Amino acid sequence: MITQSMKLIAVVLMLTGLFACNTAGGPSKSACSSCEVAKKADCGWCDSCNVGYIKGEKSTCHSCFNGKTGQDVWCDSCKVGYVHKDKVKCKGCFTAKTSGPACAT
Repeated sequence: MITQSMKLIAVVLMLTGLFACNTAGGPSKSACSSCEVAKKADCGWCDSCNVGYIKGEKSTCHSCFNGKTGQDVWCDSCKVGYVHKDKVKCKGCFTAKTSGPACAT
């Protein structure tokens, strides 16, 4: 049977552990190995952290990352596209450059 004093001891031990952790700077955050590889490489994406790096530049949008690496893509959330790594701000121009008729604007 758990007595009141045993519960108190357990609480004290937990709090002591928390304070010790906080005074020591908290738990150490180890660097993500996939991010480190992506940063060192010319280009790479980390699925765990949902971030990519191209020549050291950080990209948090996977669609834009793909466009910056050479895939022709339009990103609806960022409202930009990429054609042969070139940024295109007009969706009509993007469509014209990739498959459609000339842009009206």
